[in-house]
Amino acid sequence: MNELELEHFSHLFSLPAIFDFTAQGAISLLASDFQAQAICRLRLERNGNCFIFIEPINSQHAISMHNNIHSGNHIAFKGVALDGSQITSKDLIVVKGINNYQIGQELEVRYVARPAYEVVIHHHTGESQRPASLVFGLLNFVPSAGEFHFAAFNRKWAAVYLEDYQQTLAALDSQVLPRAIVSCIKVDLLENDDVRHAEDSAALLCWMLSVACANLVCISFARTVTTGGSFLKTSIRTTASDEYVAFGQYIDNVNIANGIRSFIEQCSHTYDARRAELQLDRYIHWLLYSFSDIAVEARMTALILALEVITSAHARVADGLTDEQLEQKSIQDKMKLLNGHLRFIPARFLGDNLRANVRNPLFHLGNVIRYDTGKLFEIYRQYLDIALQILFRILGYTGQYLNPSNDYKPTSVQ
Repeated sequence: MNELELEHFSHLFSLPAIFDFTAQGAISLLASDFQAQAICRLRLERNGNCFIFIEPINSQHAISMHNNIHSGNHIAFKGVALDGSQITSKDLIVVKGINNYQIGQELEVRYVARPAYEVVIHHHTGESQRPASLVFGLLNFVPSAGEFHFAAFNRKWAAVYLEDYQQTLAALDSQVLPRAIVSCIKVDLLENDDVRHAEDSAALLCWMLSVACANLVCISFARTVTTGGSFLKTSIRTTASDEYVAFGQYIDNVNIANGIRSFIEQCSHTYDARRAELQLDRYIHWLLYSFSDIAVEARMTALILALEVITSAHARVADGLTDEQLEQKSIQDKMKLLNGHLRFIPARFLGDNLRANVRNPLFHLGNVIRYDTGKLFEIYRQYLDIALQILFRILGYTGQYLNPSNDYKPTSVQ
């Protein structure tokens, strides 16, 4: 491991990389005709970071790369690993370079890059076999009570731990790692199945798991497995995630028996059917911000934006309101409209307090002058409970959740 690699992975020495591939091939500079031959080492670490370390194959290519490639450039790579696998990335971002020269020695050129979206590896299997299953490595998903199976989107899935997960989980719990890949979900493909459809289903599951786990759960890698158990293709994805929050899950498998499985099995079909019209992805996006370990004012702002999204979307669908009509409605007006259909929000939360004493001061003054931090946290947890139950009732979830307004005790959805 050279100096450039040491700088990026010194905190990961005790943790083996999930993937570590080396390939030789062509580096090209996007939006130009420049090309050079290089050796690239690709590593996907346990914290979800993927970096590609690049070295020219000889001094001639070193000079050429030194003159043409700089930090911030977008480059592409296509090469072949020692086992015959083809490694391709259409867009890598150069994040750092080292250029050393001493008299009497050759120019030393090294770069580190990260994928703008993904790196694809087509494995050399030596035989033709059809895809039989898919494996998705998940960032920020810890199967709290161990591995489990569930059904969703007309498929059968398994949530399992990766090999050597105990060491990674220990590093996550001790905050040596801010986030980690410790598990994956697997699914068997049906006959004449569309792989892309299964990948879309896995992405939807990530949104649902994000709510249950109070963390942004996303796919770090996807692998296609043959009937013989060989890997056909590996796609390593760029992941953008907040740090893992080790507290505050809202559905788990420890305090609620089979909680995550029940949530997914009861709600996945409805989530898929209503996600576009009710902007459920956007709603969860703002909920995730409100889960973050940030100042309560910021949490409350994100939570209010989430409520604005879901109440507006529901009013368009259920009450036929136009955007012009919605602009004339306060958040309390829209919550009353929503409650006219869901009928569970207590009357004390339907008055004008949220708008007058929380939302308006936050949005206009940047501060809630009426309440101290402790009281604002109490209000935040109460409205977070309502926001979670809105989602659960829309999706048809009838199980239990860990109630943030009641010390995270298991509570039945009203």
